[in-house]
Amino acid sequence: MYRHKRRKICLLLLTLLFLCTTFGCGVTDNNELKFNTTYNNGAETTGKKFVVHFLSVGDGNCTFIKFPDCKTMLIDCGNTDKKDELNGLLKNYSNKIDYLVLSHPDIDHIGNGKSVVSENEIKTCFVPYIINPSLFPFYSEIYNTLTDKCEDIRVSSEFKRIDESDYSFMFLYPENEKDPFGKYAEFNRLSEPTESDVDALCPIIYLECFGISFLLFSDDTSDMEKKIVENYKVGFYEGLLDREINLNNIDFLLVPNHGGNRGTTQELLEVIKPKNAIISVGLDSLKNNPSSHVIERLNTYCEKIYRTDICGTITVSADDINYSVHTLV
Repeated sequence: MYRHKRRKICLLLLTLLFLCTTFGCGVTDNNELKFNTTYNNGAETTGKKFVVHFLSVGDGNCTFIKFPDCKTMLIDCGNTDKKDELNGLLKNYSNKIDYLVLSHPDIDHIGNGKSVVSENEIKTCFVPYIINPSLFPFYSEIYNTLTDKCEDIRVSSEFKRIDESDYSFMFLYPENEKDPFGKYAEFNRLSEPTESDVDALCPIIYLECFGISFLLFSDDTSDMEKKIVENYKVGFYEGLLDREINLNNIDFLLVPNHGGNRGTTQELLEVIKPKNAIISVGLDSLKNNPSSHVIERLNTYCEKIYRTDICGTITVSADDINYSVHTLV
């Protein structure tokens, strides 16, 4: 019996080792995975810190960022049943959000929006251009609260950007809200938009700090990927930021659509060649995400694939010399 029990324990350990190796959750003794990436030719660090948390919020999205100048950014806020960790983070930063992005009215992305907006100081908020928010009662309630207390509400659309000395971010999608042929114009002509119509409003954000690049998706689809790839190839983004927007060799990709089949096309990956992929997905995903086809495509390019359903919250920490990735397992 003892031998049989020991064999079962060995099999369990081997299974855990396989999962960690396959999905990028290998950790050292201090729960930290070093990438040994050096910037500034090995110069001494300035002591400034940059941190990105990809929070484990089930089948949703929630990304919290602390910039080197101590400003903060929150992109989506997960579902209503996943709020404790987010509330703890916001409390650590004096309940102040300098940049809030609400990608679109899906509950798995804005479920905690009511408490986030009500209980925190919001400096600038980026929202989709929805002429009639009452089409989405939950989102409408959040939006109405925002209009009462947020200092600066802007539309998420291409070329909107923040450019600081150590970092910058810019929206690559959707098209400008004034474009008569863009997605916003098309959406606002609809009386009963479908789920795919709403997903078509999702932003795509390019973020760079200390030379580390991120491409952040939401529930974006292959059509939106194709749009930014075409724009990049023809030089559409050149000269828009103090730093060059370089979609080649992206350091971290937040995978579109929770790893679903509607995104992460071969065409996108051939251009961005991501070193690391983050998939925000829940255990026993109702939509069977991530897709095995998406994982297979990512494995061709990525050194590591991190999944919140396996790794828990994934944290990228950086100074101006190097960066590391932390996971909870």
